[in-house]
Amino acid sequence: MKRFFLVVLVVLALAAPAWGSPFLVCDPDVSDNPPAYYKVTVDGAAAVNVTPQAVTGGVRLHYDVAGLDFLVTHQFSVSSCKTNDIGTEVCSTAVGFTYTAPVAPSPVSGVRLER
Repeated sequence: MKRFFLVVLVVLALAAPAWGSPFLVCDPDVSDNPPAYYKVTVDGAAAVNVTPQAVTGGVRLHYDVAGLDFLVTHQFSVSSCKTNDIGTEVCSTAVGFTYTAPVAPSPVSGVRLER
């Protein structure tokens, strides 16, 4: 029994990272001109370059946003970009996305004991 319990604990410990966290994603780019990277801006901070994730037929944005506080609203901006051989960067028009924090429900009323 102890061995079984130990095996279960090890499996759960190894599986924890696979449970994942929220990710900012986009539809796959299946065009003949896919981006080399994406530029992601969160709440107006400095842009972060994100390597695309390979998916069937193309690439897509897959950006881990686990460190954000999801009890507040966040503004995201995403552009797809490429850089040529001499270092000239060209990016698409930025697309915005707003995450709206959930609103607490109304308080309960009429709380009492019944028989």
